[in-house]
Amino acid sequence: MKKFVTRQHFFETEKVSEFQFDGTTLKETVIGTKMSGFKEPVYEVLGFDMQSFSVYDQYYELFETKYYSPIAREAFSDYRYQLLDSTLIDGRKTYKISFRDKKKRERSSLQGVLYIDAENYGVARADFQVRGLLIISANHTFHYINEEKIWFPVGRSLKIQKGNNSDDIHIPGTTIRFDAVSDPNPRRLKETSDFTYLFSQSKYREIQYNVPVKIKKKSVAIEVKDYASDRDESFWAPYKDSVDVRERNTYYALDSIVAKEKIEKKLRFGRKIINGYIPFGPIDLDLRYLLSYNNYEGFRLGLGGVTNDKFSEIYRIEGYSAYGTKDGNFKYNLGGAARIGKFSNTWIGGSYTDDVR
Repeated sequence: MKKFVTRQHFFETEKVSEFQFDGTTLKETVIGTKMSGFKEPVYEVLGFDMQSFSVYDQYYELFETKYYSPIAREAFSDYRYQLLDSTLIDGRKTYKISFRDKKKRERSSLQGVLYIDAENYGVARADFQVRGLLIISANHTFHYINEEKIWFPVGRSLKIQKGNNSDDIHIPGTTIRFDAVSDPNPRRLKETSDFTYLFSQSKYREIQYNVPVKIKKKSVAIEVKDYASDRDESFWAPYKDSVDVRERNTYYALDSIVAKEKIEKKLRFGRKIINGYIPFGPIDLDLRYLLSYNNYEGFRLGLGGVTNDKFSEIYRIEGYSAYGTKDGNFKYNLGGAARIGKFSNTWIGGSYTDDVR
């Protein structure tokens, strides 16, 4: 295990995004993305934000769990604060203040340290942590813009690793073993899960402020450009601070594994099944038409489907045919459509139906 992690990561994903904020709406536009092992981005991963973007919202979110923010208006009723020290950040005096849940819940409660500007009381840095089955640590860093007299975010990070628990967790195929909460000196042998962690880091650069902002398609929180997954190494080079040998090994190894195991094909198949279709080449069979029952038709047996991207990305043909065992009649539908809006996935078309419903 140690040899493996010194050679490569388990998984790695990167993205470059443009963030726009017009005072009311924050939009992210992904202009570059790559995931080890996958030619096309897994959009479920791109849309999964494990950490709040801002520390000033009423609720702070970590790993899909919302906590009352320690700087919210009524936070004093939930947290106990302690002034630890003062320190300089960007040459400015800041107060180092710890906070902890008043109910003294050591597990699964938000705690951490805030660095507050001594003059304007802005957040200069924030460290959060939740301890439980998982130990989740988050960090936000800021840079002081003297012209505007504000602290502007320049980065955030998140680390998730295994915590402590009184009992092991059994899942199909394996057992995740924990050290006891009350045992400060565990003696069991270390396992794979003890060395495994998730680390996410975001850095903000090319920051512009006090410029007019016009956000297109404001109803979409995250937009992924069509060319985002086609970027070459010349695009990524300016965003990398150093060359990570393990990173190259990760992409090489996982690209081979995903291709060999046909994981991308299995993911596409899984998405179709979840939406009620079974793909067969250029046609997706619609599972809703296979069998149903009602008092008029009795058992309704049928077959239906729609063409997919393998047939055409612009045009589609769909239809179904069904037979009722009680009324003894055949029914059918046939239609076609053309896509007129790629971003909104808007289609226009027509169909003919001969059915009892």
